[in-house]
Amino acid sequence: MPLRNRGGHRVIAAIALNAAVFFLAPCASAKLGPIPIPKLLPGLDLKLLWNGETLANLSGGKQTGVAYDSVLDLIGQADTDALGGWQGGRLHIDLTRQDSTQPSLRYVGDTQTLSNISVANSRNEVYEFWYRQAFLHSHANIRVGIFGADDYFDTNQLADRLLNSSYENLPTMSGNVSSSVYPKPGYGIMGSYQKGHWRSQVALFQGHPENRSGVFNDGHMLLGELQYRSRPQNAHTIVKLGLWQYHQPERLAGSNPQRNWGGYVILQQALFERPAGPVSLFVGYGISPRAGNPIPRASVLGLDIPGLFASRPKDRLDLGMARASLRKKPAETSFEATYVVHLASELSVQPDVQYITHPSGIYPNAWVVGTRIDVSLP
Repeated sequence: MPLRNRGGHRVIAAIALNAAVFFLAPCASAKLGPIPIPKLLPGLDLKLLWNGETLANLSGGKQTGVAYDSVLDLIGQADTDALGGWQGGRLHIDLTRQDSTQPSLRYVGDTQTLSNISVANSRNEVYEFWYRQAFLHSHANIRVGIFGADDYFDTNQLADRLLNSSYENLPTMSGNVSSSVYPKPGYGIMGSYQKGHWRSQVALFQGHPENRSGVFNDGHMLLGELQYRSRPQNAHTIVKLGLWQYHQPERLAGSNPQRNWGGYVILQQALFERPAGPVSLFVGYGISPRAGNPIPRASVLGLDIPGLFASRPKDRLDLGMARASLRKKPAETSFEATYVVHLASELSVQPDVQYITHPSGIYPNAWVVGTRIDVSLP
């Protein structure tokens, strides 16, 4: 879509909107005050979340143009002891509405997906529904139901403000197999144990989450992760080592491997302290070496900088690079900078820019600008 046609006007409008948000948002009042959601039952907590964004591909990729993504979640959580039941239990449900005009598929053509809230098809559904039971003085717990592996495995909390989906979950897993990750978690069972600096967790998920009626009839995915967390003086180190194994029946595999596997390592390291918190480095590397996998290796690298300006201690600047090695094609790399402007505890606005080289290994380098808005009630 060339810049001189109607699509070009939408691109220019998106740039103007992003610029206005960046310069005017810090001037907005931070005293909006909480907007409570009434309790329907004693012990039941409700939260309403909305994430919306506009993304404009300025050049390169498939074509220039503007797209949007939106996710609305109504989340309910209840502790069983507050409901008059046994102790140590928690029930969780997430009802969601997902909308997208597919910025990666339509405009940029990138493999890693430039937004972590994009979906292929708009839909309403029960996104998550699980029960968790703690035991051994809360050192251990078991979770069963519908939930996402990407919320607990291969996670990088320092990078979760960056928009590109590779920071949330390395594509050596999500890009090679039908794993239980956003936007379609599946049925699973997970156990974890934490003692001191160490945490271990293992989970079994259905192999084809799009078919929730099949449970484990369409294969399975097994994951395990070991974590180490340390706080020596002012430094904070987190190391995660994970492995996953995937199996699908021959009728679904097609040209893909029936059995697949991969691994990853994630490091988060505080570098030095600032009044608003530590400046931290994050690194992630994943492999999935089976022949036929489109993404055999992937890596992320970045910095998290809180309170860049003394007058705005709750704002954050995040810089990142996400690289996916593509089989028999040039590697795709995304360079991203995002700045989260906290207007209130319930509202943040986030200008973002990405430069993506070799989208899918075949398209011209792309420049993408965008703005995300996050609203949380209460």
